[in-house]
Order: sequence, then structure tokens, then C-alpha cells
Amino acid sequence: MTFLRANALSMVCVDMPQGGHPSSVPPIMVATAEPALHVLFNNCCEGQAQRDAARLAELLGATPAPERAGV
Repeated sequence: MTFLRANALSMVCVDMPQGGHPSSVPPIMVATAEPALHVLFNNCCEGQAQRDAARLAELLGATPAPERAGV
């Protein structure tokens, strides 16, 4: 964390279910640099990624981009 802060590098953190698998990565809630908002949502649970992205946009006060025909 000290190296990241000293070099203004952002840390990437994964938010995932905990405990069920040996490779579970615990969330580390530390800011090491000014964040750039880039979020990826896992889409393995019946389209939940789209609902989560819409909810995040709502929480941030963002206006979703209009849908494009044929996309």
C-alpha cells in the first residue's frame, strides 16, 4: 500500500462472495490514489450485472447512455 500511495497508483479490488472457495479474495477497502471510476460487473447470475450497473449509475447520479437501435 505504501508503494502504491507513494507512486499515485490505484489498487484494484475484487468484491466477491467470501468463504466458499480457497481462492476467495477478501475485500481491502483502501484508497491509494485518486480513483478513476471503471467498474466491471460479473454477468453470470441471470442478467444481474445490468441491474447492478443501473443501480450504481443511479447512486452516482449518472444518466445512462441512450440505447442504440440494433445493438
